[in-house]
Amino acid sequence: MEEFFIRISSTTPMNVGGANPRSSNPPTLPSIKGALRFWYRVILGTRFQGNLSCVSRRESLLFGSTEHQSPIHLSFQHGRSRRNEFTLHVRIIPELIAKELPRMEMSKDDIRQEFAKALWMWSHFGGLGKGTRRGKGSIQVIADGGLFPSDWKLQTESPTVTGLVSFYQTVLAKILSTDTKPSSQLGPLPPFTYFCPHSRLFLQEVENEKVGAKQMLTDQKLSKSPLYFQPKEKAFFSLPQKGFGKETLQGQARHSSPLLISIKKFGNKTVLTYLLLPNRIKSLEPPTPSGQESLQQHILSTYHKFCNRYLLDLKQAKEVKLHV
Repeated sequence: MEEFFIRISSTTPMNVGGANPRSSNPPTLPSIKGALRFWYRVILGTRFQGNLSCVSRRESLLFGSTEHQSPIHLSFQHGRSRRNEFTLHVRIIPELIAKELPRMEMSKDDIRQEFAKALWMWSHFGGLGKGTRRGKGSIQVIADGGLFPSDWKLQTESPTVTGLVSFYQTVLAKILSTDTKPSSQLGPLPPFTYFCPHSRLFLQEVENEKVGAKQMLTDQKLSKSPLYFQPKEKAFFSLPQKGFGKETLQGQARHSSPLLISIKKFGNKTVLTYLLLPNRIKSLEPPTPSGQESLQQHILSTYHKFCNRYLLDLKQAKEVKLHV
């Protein structure tokens, strides 16, 4: 058995539901497991090019399924001195499923490495609770307990944004590596959320967390964007909702936003990350193939203008080149 004690801090307030809706609730173990599974599916979707059967099979080997338990046992403890910190206790016990899966496809080293990949992605791009795609509940690993390889960790406490761009580019190339070469053709949008040639990542340094939180509200409403989105174009970002005009998305037309924003702390620097992971919006697709292709071109054109005109030109954000 291997075990790791991982200290995690929230850089923005969490909006986690609980028994008392009027008070701030601590994170729960199911929500932590759910976030880790989501980011592992993002990795697997990239690795297997959207093959759902391969993704499901590999995910169940690491996090368990209705047929067998997971070789990873998780528990956590809230920080006593700081309310925004908690410790995640990770135990890797392949023997738990030895009887259920005699031909286990992953060794103990594979299990540790795959879990480390999911945790790294969650730490750098994810969060907990409601509104994580808009920067609420952003989390960050502040002590990995020896789980991460040395080249997955920053070598300086206060890196420059240029250094962060290089760091993200290097680590993501290792985590998202596939057996197939990156395609030079963009191709269609993927069926679910994972990295594809249309994905883009940007970093922007801000003064502090408060400035970053204010910035995220601006980004959420897109009120200062040089693009004046039509209702249909707002829907590409999972908008409009309340406060975005008369039209709202309801029922089956609702979908998650492809734009994930989070706040991260690196020493005395505060950085906003913008991760665009576009995928098909089936609820908006017309029935004909030509109409679907036209809609996809409209979606990609809107994302392209948002990234180039808003993030690069107006925000002066730095782009991380993704090789997927």
